[in-house]
Amino acid sequence: MNSDHGGQAFHPRPALAFSRCVLGTLLAVVGLILASGGAWLALLGGTLYYLVCGGALTISGVLLVRGNTLSFWIFTVAYGGTIIWAMAEAGLDFWPQLPRIGPFLAMAMIMAWLWGRLVPSMRRASYGLVGLHLILIVAGIAAMFVPHGVIRSTSLGGVAGVNDPAWQWRSYGGDAGARHFAPFSQINPANVNRLQTAWVFRTGEVNDSADMQATPIQIGSTLYLCTAHNRIFAIDADSGRKIWSFDPKVRANGTWNRCRGVAFHQGPASEPGGAKGSCRQRIIATTIDARMFALDARDGQPCRDFGHDGQVDLSVGLGPMKPGWYYPTSAPLVARGRVIVGGWISDNQSTDEPGGVVRAFDARTGHLAWAWDPGSSEGRAPGEDDGDDVTKFARSTPNFWGTATFDDKLGLVYVPTGNGTSDHWGGMRSRATDRYSTSIIALNVETGRRVWNFQTVHHDLWDWDLSGPPAFVDMPDGRGGTVPALVQAGKAGQIYVLDRRNGRPITPVVERPVPQGVAPGDHVSPTQRYSVGMPQLIPERLTERDMWGLTFFDQLACRIAYRKLHYQGQYTPPAERDTLIWPGYLGGMNWGGVAIDPRRRLLMVNDIRLSTIVRLVPRKDVEGSVQANFSHAGYELQPVKGAPFGVELKSFLSLLGLPCERPPWGKVTAINLDDRRIRWQIPAGTGLEQTYNLAGVELPVKLGMPSISSTMVTGSGLTFYAGANDPFMRAWDSSTGRELWKARLPVGSQATPMSYISPRTGRQYIVVAAGGTPYSSRIGDYVVAYALPR
Repeated sequence: MNSDHGGQAFHPRPALAFSRCVLGTLLAVVGLILASGGAWLALLGGTLYYLVCGGALTISGVLLVRGNTLSFWIFTVAYGGTIIWAMAEAGLDFWPQLPRIGPFLAMAMIMAWLWGRLVPSMRRASYGLVGLHLILIVAGIAAMFVPHGVIRSTSLGGVAGVNDPAWQWRSYGGDAGARHFAPFSQINPANVNRLQTAWVFRTGEVNDSADMQATPIQIGSTLYLCTAHNRIFAIDADSGRKIWSFDPKVRANGTWNRCRGVAFHQGPASEPGGAKGSCRQRIIATTIDARMFALDARDGQPCRDFGHDGQVDLSVGLGPMKPGWYYPTSAPLVARGRVIVGGWISDNQSTDEPGGVVRAFDARTGHLAWAWDPGSSEGRAPGEDDGDDVTKFARSTPNFWGTATFDDKLGLVYVPTGNGTSDHWGGMRSRATDRYSTSIIALNVETGRRVWNFQTVHHDLWDWDLSGPPAFVDMPDGRGGTVPALVQAGKAGQIYVLDRRNGRPITPVVERPVPQGVAPGDHVSPTQRYSVGMPQLIPERLTERDMWGLTFFDQLACRIAYRKLHYQGQYTPPAERDTLIWPGYLGGMNWGGVAIDPRRRLLMVNDIRLSTIVRLVPRKDVEGSVQANFSHAGYELQPVKGAPFGVELKSFLSLLGLPCERPPWGKVTAINLDDRRIRWQIPAGTGLEQTYNLAGVELPVKLGMPSISSTMVTGSGLTFYAGANDPFMRAWDSSTGRELWKARLPVGSQATPMSYISPRTGRQYIVVAAGGTPYSSRIGDYVVAYALPR
């Protein structure tokens, strides 16, 4: 074979000639794909790398087929250039380097082998290169099973454990301040590795359309929890044996069945009504068909003096609605004998949906005590002569679907709100809706009157609801005292620290200019708030360099998709073309909220690092009134009847169905509350039992998974976590982030763990509900308790 390219020609045996032709052809095909995609990317303003590299690989492949040794040198130049480019783009960050260098390692190993076979004088060198690349490939595979992007810290040391065995986990977040903190030290860093399963309870409810997200509460020797279809269970705290159950026979909506917890009311000894002692202790529960029940904590029987025969219809006063448009999903709050409730409202169905009224009901009678209507801005009580009917509320106002918290000393209830419909086009929102959307509202517990409000997103067009409970902590005032504070994390990725008394920021907050330009009929705020006094956990801007894939093909496709999107940075307003929302509608930080270790002054935050693509669809193009339908690929068209636009939402996924954003897709971070610096940070979660795994292969690669629930911290300095989508419960040293214990759950979990000490046995338990996740290959109905051996 002759060469006309100036390189040495080789004359291999037929088998090697065939191998050379096959490899050369594959190399040329790979090069053509990269070059053609790279040309498209370059025209869109992206990197020139794929065009140049693809061209080089194409030439190398053609030369290899023709038997010219220049093929190897051109490939070597492309390989070296790739390493330089990859280091410039991603440094030593493992996951971003995987699709950049990983394919070249495999190709280089094969080319080195072929080089030695075709050019005998280079055989020894080629064997060395093959061995080197084989080692690098094995090391790369091994590196997938260790966490990357970790920030470690040394032990705080000298912090004594906290132990209050009489304390009980009586609210969703542990206490009324939702700190997710259990002041116990029986289970501690020295013995946590001895934890074992104490008992397992099964609810008997397994349903593909329902997610088990409940955190139990503890009253004495009994746990109480709800299922996604609102069945209530009382469970013996030591054995896991069912004491009683109650089934409200809900009319399931089929789209978003959730129940995250129940509430408890302790009546006075002189509680009137009913038999002696009957219903003095009440479990308050809501349902996904908009009802609220009061049950006797002893036997689960409805408290007949509550509402109408034990229940209250929460749809009263909300106006006309379709099934599934309004219902509570989070635990109610009981404060000074009042039950405070809000509700989830189906997004983007109409401009005439139920409003987001916050209501307080008497915990004994079920009568409405007061209502705060965002449409009127003031709380109202029945019988007030203000010219309005307290049982009729404004429509389409910001809703409160998360969990509220309560400061008894100040007499204030803190309510996190979402935004008014439509979520992504706000041209028809009222002034009150714009004032109170995506805000923290402080209400007087006795009257429902608004005391203060703090907005985190102005004219929210990105569905960045506040859903996590505002968590309580005392902050130093600089004069030797403390300020009663709350910490609010939101979907936009910001963390705010506010004075509970007046809503003023304790850590610096600034207004910054944001991208402008908006769909017809709408407007956009010229500035948005940034909490610069707290760490920015989510990168402020997503760039082309952040695009990812398992190979350079899907990474290239994600880069092209990114460049085609309408995106000018965070707060880019939605448009009539695909627009990137970063972080996406899941967050940031979701409904689980944060956890606070008051002893060690640590704030625990778990986040989500995924984006969303939104498009405003002109009314003429919206066919029918298709209700939102959740799937692993995202949301379908949402009609927003009455608005000039419908809304199309989808996840930003690669050709292989994986996120286009580089891993980790979720991290857990510990922040020092005194100096507001990150103490440690780890990507939590693996790809085990995830439905997006290719060919059904499940590998425990430590990607760092998104999570919507929260961590739980203990007085002994442990952080427990089960919400990473994979089937594991983990315990970390709260001071250092070092993993001390891990146990496999029957299925994945979306719930926040809780802990208690049994009044009968004095034994400390860690409990979590596990029912599967949206990405799980298996679902279940488990409640699992862990304890030290007897």
